[in-house]
Amino acid sequence: MVDLKDALKKYKNHCGRAKYRRIKMELTFEEWLDIWVSSGHWHERGSKTGQYVMSRVGDKGNYAIGNVFIQLATQNSSDAQLIHGKFVSETGTGYTPKALRPGLGRPCIGDKAQTTAERARRSRAKRKAEKAMQSETLL
Repeated sequence: MVDLKDALKKYKNHCGRAKYRRIKMELTFEEWLDIWVSSGHWHERGSKTGQYVMSRVGDKGNYAIGNVFIQLATQNSSDAQLIHGKFVSETGTGYTPKALRPGLGRPCIGDKAQTTAERARRSRAKRKAEKAMQSETLL
């Protein structure tokens, strides 16, 4: 039996995550719940190995009737690797190596996203220049 109060909380959480990822949730609560319950995997939901997630066909489009299905989280991560070039760890969870991760998505000089490494390098160079200027003024 599905606890509707708990299910509504999970639905709202899914909607929030989708909105954060800029993916429109077109499924109503009833449609979303029906997809999960009819899959037989409601009690196995989650993002860990052996758990199930709601996926989109080709990892594209909105969460909508005809564009979603339930599959193992590990398979979803593998699909993401093929579609988006992400890497999949040995445990099956998707990740992108730090060297390939974009920065916070903020534009920098030349409308180019900075990586964490670039920001750190620029910060070190700025501190070094400030320190050199301080030592020159002391002389």
